[in-house]
Amino acid sequence: MLKKILFWLVIIALIGTVNAEENCSSIERLTQNLTENESKNSGFVYYEAGKCYKEKKDYEKAINSYIISAEILKNISEYNYSGISYFSAGDCYKELNDLNNSLKYYLLATENFVKTENYEYVATSYLMAGECYYKQRDCNNTGKYYLLGAGYYKRYK
Repeated sequence: MLKKILFWLVIIALIGTVNAEENCSSIERLTQNLTENESKNSGFVYYEAGKCYKEKKDYEKAINSYIISAEILKNISEYNYSGISYFSAGDCYKELNDLNNSLKYYLLATENFVKTENYEYVATSYLMAGECYYKQRDCNNTGKYYLLGAGYYKRYK
């Protein structure tokens, strides 16, 4: 099964964006055959499905795919990739103007990026959390998270 999944991912990557709709359909079919207990590759397949759904502006399905991806990858200690998936879920919630959930997933992304010392992404996640607080007119937390983001940018080399 894993070889079949990898084969299709390579084919999809080779096709490129010319057939984006077909790529998304192929990825959707792949996710139907996966279980959450499969390897790291399934985490990447769910992430790619999330990207397709996001591109189609189907944010609910994108969020679901990103969260499944993040959990799979976190469970096998792929924290950087897990963080990217959580961050993407936060972006989708932001598109839906659900700032509380957007905050939740940006902060989950931050926790994962800290584990890998990916300070650039930690900073970006904190800045996005600050932006959510700004939109909620929460000045105290806006300043707090903007300062945290700035502090991590200083650590980024």
